[in-house]
Amino acid sequence: MSPTRRLLTGLAVLVLLLMIGSCDSDETTEPTVVEAGDYWYLSATGTSAYLFSVAYSGERYVCVGEGGVILTSPDGTVWTMRASPTTEDLLGITWADSLFVAVGDGGTIITSPDGLTFSEVSSPTSRWLYRIAASEDGLVAVGQGGTIITSADGLIWDSVITVRDTFVFGDVTVDTAINSNLYGVTWADSHFVIVGGGVALQSPDGESFSVVNSDLGRYFYGVVRSDTQYVIAGQDGYILKSLDLSLPDSIRWKKQMFGLRINFLDAAATDSQFVVVGENGAIVSSPDGETWTWSDSPYPFHLRGVE
Repeated sequence: MSPTRRLLTGLAVLVLLLMIGSCDSDETTEPTVVEAGDYWYLSATGTSAYLFSVAYSGERYVCVGEGGVILTSPDGTVWTMRASPTTEDLLGITWADSLFVAVGDGGTIITSPDGLTFSEVSSPTSRWLYRIAASEDGLVAVGQGGTIITSADGLIWDSVITVRDTFVFGDVTVDTAINSNLYGVTWADSHFVIVGGGVALQSPDGESFSVVNSDLGRYFYGVVRSDTQYVIAGQDGYILKSLDLSLPDSIRWKKQMFGLRINFLDAAATDSQFVVVGENGAIVSSPDGETWTWSDSPYPFHLRGVE
């Protein structure tokens, strides 16, 4: 987990001011605690390209976006453009212990050991890949039409995995492939959890996948887990909080809805709270996944990624 949280937008970068236990010059004054996600400010990137995703290695932030743009920063404030091996839109990026791996349009996959020099690797799909996540043992990328691809090292990728779901309709049992777009994936301690068009999937190993929910009723774009629960965020201002960490059979959800016709596009968690971002500069945070507070956003356009 990064020491601070940074949130990226289409035209600029919103940087979180993280001040835990700061105090003024009077030593008798109680420390003022400001939780991660409370205050944000703009940081120029030097590009007008839309930015879609950001990852942190412990030493460097790497942000990717429209037209293959790649930006790096040591602190989330000063950004440098890097050479890119692709002109395809890059939609997701993760740090996999010793390798940055980014994915995007047309099944594009690029990698870098340091975030400074990237190379393109062979992909088993030409479908759009929206997001990627890593465990200690491998990576999972998800995308268009139910696409899931996996890799042990980020360099060699296996064939597309088809996930099937079974449901009963009257006296008939129907077996069907999951073909909804899959927009979000996270490694959650012992499982990959994937969300998308009304569905949630899971995998304990990045090899076998199963459906845990197929009736969520909305598109969900971001998924994150704390020590005690999952939070997913998506269409029409919907945020779902899990009532437990039940896997693999099902996850029970409690709905949190803001009553706004905006879409939440990504979610992250600090040690103390969840942060969810979305359209029209929306930023909300919660210590428990249930009580949410709006943050003042200095940027009025879509916020697509948070790290």
